[in-house]
Amino acid sequence: MIDKIKNIPKSELIGLMIETPSIQGKIINETKHTLEVIDGKGQRKKVLKNQEIILIKNNQKIKIHGKILEIKPEERLKKIKW
Repeated sequence: MIDKIKNIPKSELIGLMIETPSIQGKIINETKHTLEVIDGKGQRKKVLKNQEIILIKNNQKIKIHGKILEIKPEERLKKIKW
């Protein structure tokens, strides 16, 4: 089951599994506009955040639009209010 949410947990994205229409893999780095992912073949790929993304955390799929992530990672953690 895929849950749609507006905000993601106030946590690090690095280390989470990700699915997009073009790639599946593990997030190894994050910038303001991209996620760097290592796929099942061990290849590094860059994924633009401005698309629908499925994050997998604790065997639960979380479907979000990457646009809400388009902020510097360190700033995102400061600005999201809980």
